[in-house]
Amino acid sequence: MTFASHPAHRRAGFVAIIAVGLGMSLAGCQKTTTTQETPSGSSTTTTYSTPAIPAISASASTMANNAMASASQALGKAEERLDNGTLTAKVKTALFAAADVKAMQIDVDSKDGVVTLNGTQETAAAVDRAAAVARGTDGVASVDNKLTVKAP
Repeated sequence: MTFASHPAHRRAGFVAIIAVGLGMSLAGCQKTTTTQETPSGSSTTTTYSTPAIPAISASASTMANNAMASASQALGKAEERLDNGTLTAKVKTALFAAADVKAMQIDVDSKDGVVTLNGTQETAAAVDRAAAVARGTDGVASVDNKLTVKAP
């Protein structure tokens, strides 16, 4: 997947375009009202003008930069979630491959390399084996084993 084809990057470009458009529309018009007193009464004149292009450009540029910074932060958070989700899936897959573990009874969560196992198993040996399988999975820094032995 190329940089430009990634959905988050396309979304960031779209946000930048919207920001530029909003900046141009908001900065694009100035209203001036002048009232003059004459012998026959007062006269009010309203004029509309647009600021110089550099003023619009600077405003739009600032808005686009802010939009890109926000998009970059969102992308970073999405990548973190993807990494945590990938690690969770790897551990769950390893648990399914272990014949002596009932993987369907185990809930796996991960955050920053720390994997948490919740649920029950039939024996203490299965609880220990599930923790060992999780620890042996690539990318796991530590395991918080909250598994319990199912009551008879």
